[in-house]
Amino acid sequence: MKKAFSTCGMFLVAVLLAVSVQADDLMDFSYLVRDVVDSNPGNEMISPVFRFSDRTGDGVNDRISVNFQVYDVGTNSMLFQTPAKLFTFPADGCADPVWMGREVTRTAFRGRIYRGHILLVMQTSCTERTAPEVIVETYRTYIYSTDVRSRNNAGTWVRMWNVEAVGWNSVDWDGDAGNDEFMVTLEVPRNNGTSRKVVMLNPVTGEVETDNTYAMVIQQ
Repeated sequence: MKKAFSTCGMFLVAVLLAVSVQADDLMDFSYLVRDVVDSNPGNEMISPVFRFSDRTGDGVNDRISVNFQVYDVGTNSMLFQTPAKLFTFPADGCADPVWMGREVTRTAFRGRIYRGHILLVMQTSCTERTAPEVIVETYRTYIYSTDVRSRNNAGTWVRMWNVEAVGWNSVDWDGDAGNDEFMVTLEVPRNNGTSRKVVMLNPVTGEVETDNTYAMVIQQ
């Protein structure tokens, strides 16, 4: 899904050669210190790792490999790594771009029992040669989830949406005795406003339990 907005005449001709990870607020890393490995006494540090790479060789990173490295907490002794998954940036929304940049605009972490979870919002921006005053943005949201008890697990899953996530919460939407699900809230631009897509996910299996869209902002 792409969005466009005016830069009030600003003409950009440079190509952004790096990807930056940004955060509007300090992130909560408390989810990443827990006792999950039976063979290791005490807690572990479940450290997220992001490896940026340039698949096309054009000098602009276009994908990120994501996984966790699990350490004995308070040390640099790594116990193992979880399976890595590859996230690719969305394609730019310009037919003939004169400027293009990529960045990670949101990063968040969650811990649930014996699992670790990462959410990334990845953005590609560009300006069209025929309308350099307009910046066109495309978004892609990923969630990576894995069992952090050992390196050998079959429970790793990824979910992806071609829109921007604006919320990620744990809620017991169906009242099943406190078994919270992930509520992922996504912004969906429309011709006459904005909708919110709300997806409820099982945090262990990644199964989509509900998926509904609601009008939020309507331009009349």
